[in-house]
Amino acid sequence: MTKSTTTFKIIAGALTIWNLMGLLSFIGHLSMTAEKTAALPQAEQELYNNNPSWMKFVFGVAVITGLAASVLLFLRNKLSVSVFSVSLIAVLIQMNYNLFFTNAIDYYGAQAVVMPIIITALAFFGWWYSRKELL
Repeated sequence: MTKSTTTFKIIAGALTIWNLMGLLSFIGHLSMTAEKTAALPQAEQELYNNNPSWMKFVFGVAVITGLAASVLLFLRNKLSVSVFSVSLIAVLIQMNYNLFFTNAIDYYGAQAVVMPIIITALAFFGWWYSRKELL
């Protein structure tokens, strides 16, 4: 096994784990009942209750395609690049909405910016890395 193969597997595996965590977060959001929402702090309740239903769809597209793209990358399938592109577009829509069309920064301050930046950077990295390695 060469170093580049090992590095590739580590990166593809890490992206797969990251996107699997995103899918688990999405499932958690889908399973939020009224009782679970009521148990959240008031600020989070407002953010959750004011989130339009189309954002759940965009979130789902982002994480499902991100996970699929990561697995395809691990398998060295060139389709990974196109699937990462779809995921990146969905992430950009989701994170821009969260940052600029909600009150998340008012509630959480600068902390509300950190995760969107990390998520966007990793989505971009997955797309870039798949292009670099597979095309």
